[in-house]
Amino acid sequence: MLNSISEEEFKSKLIALSYACPLEKEGSNCPVKRVRGKNFSDKLKWVNSLSLPTKKTIYKYHLLCFSKNKNKKKQEVVLSTNPHSAR
Repeated sequence: MLNSISEEEFKSKLIALSYACPLEKEGSNCPVKRVRGKNFSDKLKWVNSLSLPTKKTIYKYHLLCFSKNKNKKKQEVVLSTNPHSAR
């Protein structure tokens, strides 16, 4: 799957992730966290400074984190909307 993604696509995906975590719950080890508060020019400099293997590694980290935490997010929503759930 990731082998079919071009370097430009990785660059676009990392720029998008540099604006916000899709789950609004970035981990303390998130490799993109440190660039989130920067302006677009700095984000672009950051992503352009990365090698393709590094871009892939960061994106793989995101995919693993997202899949791990999306289920937690769903459970939180169910618990918060279910009046019969035990808290």
